[in-house]
Amino acid sequence: ETELSLDLNSLRRLKHLSASYNRLSLFPEIHEEMNTMSELYLAKNAIRMIPDNIEYLRNLRELGLYANNLEILPEGLYCLKNLQKLVLGRNKLTSISDEIGRLSKLRVLSLHDNSLTNIPESIGDLKHLEELYIEGNNLKRLPSTPGELRKLRVLHIGYNQLQELPNDILNLDSLEFFVAKGNRLQDKSILAKMPENTLILL
Repeated sequence: ETELSLDLNSLRRLKHLSASYNRLSLFPEIHEEMNTMSELYLAKNAIRMIPDNIEYLRNLRELGLYANNLEILPEGLYCLKNLQKLVLGRNKLTSISDEIGRLSKLRVLSLHDNSLTNIPESIGDLKHLEELYIEGNNLKRLPSTPGELRKLRVLHIGYNQLQELPNDILNLDSLEFFVAKGNRLQDKSILAKMPENTLILL
């Protein structure tokens, strides 16, 4: 196992940390005093677990864990009330907790290329969300609440097992880019009713 060698406890005023592409299997140790950190990127490692005390990073705005080996997410993650960008694509996640709705400041949420079979209804509570990437999972249905994401500009749901789209997707007035290719949609007529300025890829 490769562990981050930095003694982060001695870097209490650290605001930005990027330790991507380092073959790390352990998440760096988190200390309660590390509350100034705003960006943490650990992409392209081999991390299997996020410690529950990640909630100590209460001022974190961006968290990037793209391409690791995560299977579950800790409850502490949903305490990061200032989080605006969460990148968890290309991991091994099979489910997302309803608690995701607590991250009310999220603007970008990336969950693509996991093994998700369901997206919780609480996704509709993310009123500031602008970009949502859930392509490349095993989704057979979408939640009935995506239409509540009135600020959503980018929605990528491609390469799942979807057969239909919820009607309230028509409420996405701000949607500019919508990707649904690679699904099993039976009825695509709803797409003709979407906002004229939306670029649709099927």
